[in-house]
Amino acid sequence: MTTLRLLIALFVIMAFVGCGSRLNVENFNRVKVGMTLEEVKQILGEPAGTYQTIKTWQSGSSRSVTIEFDDQGKVVSKDRSGF
Repeated sequence: MTTLRLLIALFVIMAFVGCGSRLNVENFNRVKVGMTLEEVKQILGEPAGTYQTIKTWQSGSSRSVTIEFDDQGKVVSKDRSGF
């Protein structure tokens, strides 16, 4: 019985953590070409990684968003995977 309760508790915690993630389809769709990095951060939070003009956001090991910015710091393209 204790193992079952533990499994249920872990499932509930994981469900709440997943719901709190900013990386979802709705937020991805809110990011538009021409937005600044600051505007994107308001939607997705701080990026997990940066490589030159490309920034990535990650949630766990499966969801990720990659956004490329131009020299003026505005979104030129975006991509998602894992959701």
